[in-house]
Amino acid sequence: MTTGIVNVAWVCHTRLLGITIDRKLTWANHLKELRNNFVNKLNLLKKCSFLKRKSLLDLYFKMILPSVTYGIPIWGNCDNLDYIKSLQALHCRVGRLIFNLPRDTPSVQVMELLHWDSINDVYKRRLVKLIHNIASDNMPAMISDSVVWRNSPYNLRGHNKAVVPRFFIYFMKNSVSYRGAVLWNCVSE
Repeated sequence: MTTGIVNVAWVCHTRLLGITIDRKLTWANHLKELRNNFVNKLNLLKKCSFLKRKSLLDLYFKMILPSVTYGIPIWGNCDNLDYIKSLQALHCRVGRLIFNLPRDTPSVQVMELLHWDSINDVYKRRLVKLIHNIASDNMPAMISDSVVWRNSPYNLRGHNKAVVPRFFIYFMKNSVSYRGAVLWNCVSE
């Protein structure tokens, strides 16, 4: 007689809609792949350096950067700051390449000269845009349920504020519902 026990192999990571998700949600595998893809696309951009600056900017901002920042509201606030910093360094490297800046120009100076948003700024903007779409009822219920809104019958100053969930573990403070509510409340003041 069999006991019915089945050997189950745990999945370490999987790929869903172009984002690699690992079982501990560290996003390390996704960010590694993302950085490697970014480097490959940067090399492609370098080979196209004979094009005019406007064409290079269009290629970067319309093709390359959106592919790098795809899904950033989900993985953008991960604990792997080294990967985020490496993406930011590559972002600055593109600016040096397109505008023929010296290689030793500091990243901060490149960002100030070009008036580009940092990867962290892109994350914040996309997260606020996601919360705005949730507030406008433009998202499916599964996503809309991740944000809770203050409920008041009166039209007071705080009527469009999101409730910041209380988590007792740091891990959950990196979630979309927590970071999104905090950013939304800062922007809507």
